[in-house]
Amino acid sequence: MSSEAGFDINWFGAGGSGAGWVDDDAGGPGPGTGPNGADLPPALEREAPTPAAPSWEVRWTAEKGFGCFASQDIAAGETIISEAPMLTATGSSTRRQGLLDDCLRNFENLNEDQQRKYLSLHCYQHPVDSPNARRYLKVTRPGLSDEEYTRLLKIHRIFASNCFYVSESVTEAGNVLETNGLFRQVSRINHSCDPNCWYECEGTGGLFVLRANRDIAKGGELSLSYISNCRPRARRRRSLRKNWVFDCACEWCVLNEDPVLQDGNSYNNTLAGACAAQNLFAAETRINSNEDDVWGVSMIEEDPDEDGDSAAIGRRHDRRIDLLTALNWGPQLAFAYLDASTWYNLYGQRAYDWAVDAEDPMVTRAALAALTVSPMVTRAALAALTVSVDYAQRAIARARTVWGDGDMITLNAQSQLTSSEFQLRRLTAQATGLLPPESEEDEPAFA
Repeated sequence: MSSEAGFDINWFGAGGSGAGWVDDDAGGPGPGTGPNGADLPPALEREAPTPAAPSWEVRWTAEKGFGCFASQDIAAGETIISEAPMLTATGSSTRRQGLLDDCLRNFENLNEDQQRKYLSLHCYQHPVDSPNARRYLKVTRPGLSDEEYTRLLKIHRIFASNCFYVSESVTEAGNVLETNGLFRQVSRINHSCDPNCWYECEGTGGLFVLRANRDIAKGGELSLSYISNCRPRARRRRSLRKNWVFDCACEWCVLNEDPVLQDGNSYNNTLAGACAAQNLFAAETRINSNEDDVWGVSMIEEDPDEDGDSAAIGRRHDRRIDLLTALNWGPQLAFAYLDASTWYNLYGQRAYDWAVDAEDPMVTRAALAALTVSPMVTRAALAALTVSVDYAQRAIARARTVWGDGDMITLNAQSQLTSSEFQLRRLTAQATGLLPPESEEDEPAFA
């Protein structure tokens, strides 16, 4: 769940992974992406409509193209889709051409109907806009017509727009082989930075398993995140524009543009309304006793033009947990703990990177500024990772109560706890001596 592997977006397209995961330089699931085929002729798409499942159906919308909508009420934790890949591609993680070659080989193994359905899916970039890949194909497949090269590039681009990271393996020679998969039904699901679905396609025997992370009412649109929603708003929107060519207008992204969205999230507002209806007081859990440390660097972002909403995102996670705790909604709370743990983990790692690595090409002037306040930033990183560990422990406890020890959610929360504990130990060891005592009597923090 931690991989950000996938095709090189500038060369062979975008891959995905299963953690809410993709950074600016890696791709992700691109199916129903913002425009989700809205730029394709509707008649072409409708030639091969995706079969509806019992709890959801595919609809065409003018705003986004195709999307998936609940055809009945769906409860939190319910499995919505369990789908085998239509096509997979495997290749070296360092030699991306192998992924392209395998994608094209495997496409030719599809039957005519499968190929027609495959070619009806969204292609985020026109195949003529892939000069590097076109040159590679002319070297490895000489003598084809321009139309045939364009056809091969379209096959690749559709895969790049819709694939998810599935697994990786290591050869005897030590080469890492990465497998990505395209799942036709899932490819109709649109993006949200605060999705109402959770998915896993690692450790599932090759299946893509989609589950609701909250109650979804009949008629509600299903959503998942194509990118790491742990990033600040400006960077999320840049990544989506670069990789899938649409401007995200989800509730988290329009927060800074629409003051009416007080909380920036209708799900949190719905929870607040449920608490009010039951006369429940959603007290702050105060899980983070070092809140001043965590948010003391909220003004420092990776890029000079970031809009500084990291603190707002973290507090929305905290507030969601407060509300669900008051309501005692166990399944939703398990997912909320897991999401918050993931967010605090990545926030903590990023904050520490600011403090110690000004040479990172992704961290420029902000990193240089952070170096002047490295003790504050380091405390923020360690405090955030401490919160991540606590939330992961709570996620495990809730998931065990609701679904049992062997459930995928429980296992995922255990994996998240292992990651957070490892990062906390690593950064604590590295930070020893970096943090000066707060007073002459104090020992160095986190030493």
